Amino acid sequence: MDKIKPSDRSLDRVAREYGTLAEHVIAAAKEQGVFVHDAPELFALLAQLDLDVQIPQEMYPVIVEMLLWISSVDESQRRGQV
Repeated sequence: MDKIKPSDRSLDRVAREYGTLAEHVIAAAKEQGVFVHDAPELFALLAQLDLDVQIPQEMYPVIVEMLLWISSVDESQRRGQV
């Protein structure tokens, strides 16, 4: 298997395409009235996790922050404040 080199331009292209896709998803969500939380640092941490793998204990504070935020958004929606 070939190793990926940091200078590989295809990685830049893939990253840009994911960025473009993310921008479209965010725009569509906002158009539908879905609240979008802008936290690039949180995304960067979560993007490092593999699916179907136990969350490392070091990530627990991040997960707690997400759950608290989701709970506050949910409560605000119930009150009609979002």
